[in-house]
Amino acid sequence: MSNGTELRYGFKKGADWNTAIQLGAGNGFLGLDLSLKADTTNIKDDSRGQLFSVDTSAGEVKCDGEVPAYLRYNDGTLLTMLAMIMGTSAVPDLHAAGAISYDHIMKVANTTAGLFGTLCGMLGALGVEEIPSWKPGKAVLKFETGKPVQITISGPGTDVVVDGVNDTTTFNNVTILERANRIYMGQTEIRINAQSAIALAAGDKIGPSSIELTIERKLSGVYGSFASADAAPRDLIDEPTGDGMFDVSLKLQFPRTSSLAARADLKDNISKKCEIICTGPIIEGAIPYLFKIQMPHLKPKMYENPYEAGIIKNSREYEVLGATVAPAGMVGITDPLWITVTNKISASLLA
Repeated sequence: MSNGTELRYGFKKGADWNTAIQLGAGNGFLGLDLSLKADTTNIKDDSRGQLFSVDTSAGEVKCDGEVPAYLRYNDGTLLTMLAMIMGTSAVPDLHAAGAISYDHIMKVANTTAGLFGTLCGMLGALGVEEIPSWKPGKAVLKFETGKPVQITISGPGTDVVVDGVNDTTTFNNVTILERANRIYMGQTEIRINAQSAIALAAGDKIGPSSIELTIERKLSGVYGSFASADAAPRDLIDEPTGDGMFDVSLKLQFPRTSSLAARADLKDNISKKCEIICTGPIIEGAIPYLFKIQMPHLKPKMYENPYEAGIIKNSREYEVLGATVAPAGMVGITDPLWITVTNKISASLLA
């Protein structure tokens, strides 16, 4: 299994917390090095009259799942995970003049209650590891010159079960919707200007060598309602709920410093607006695949030009905030960000 050909991954939206869903057609996805982790708190017997403990009892389980993958325009499984973090993705509209092209818009919801699923990794003939209920809470999107865009989605879950509802037999029914159409940096355009300025246009394009966007919904579950079905039952969390503010941040790395003007933006706390547009191959007619992120309000957080020999690089960081009023060119957008996707998926990503 050293080359990864026997590793298979899948995810499907669930209905009841701590109840696994059997995966099937279209629930598979191509990922990188998946991580399914469960740590158990062993409670030592600390009774008096002994120098060391000879027994422990099973306590609480801390479970986390992390899914790194290449972002794809038409990967319904990964886009569903991202939509679960955002909170809202309605039934898509048919794209203007299209017959098989659909426009999805992910918006920020106050709560993500009920948005979770079963996450699985198959280790070849060894078996299937399954988190019966896993809730995406954080996404990190990395764009880098000359490379495909990578997304890493993580969040808390209940436990890791081996060959539970999903096993090597049922995984024969798991298929992957999309194996092509990766998004890459060469297809990506990023634009930024003052929040109060006119709508973003081609003249606002900037040229970073890397972009990192972090979207995080802080989530916490509590113990007491659920326990594992093992011979030694352990405490499991209930469905995690919001435990902090919705947080978004943006990092830009430029290969060459051509001006120090952006230093003034930081000093003067100047509000910005920004959009990242990825345009892929044609779906039909003149309609291409699209992945677009619109952010109506950025505040500069860090600006740095390292003093070193050779070409002087530049690093910038921004807090991504909500807006009191939607800026020019971003009608209706006051959330920290909206994500628009045009692909061939006709159902809601959260169906």
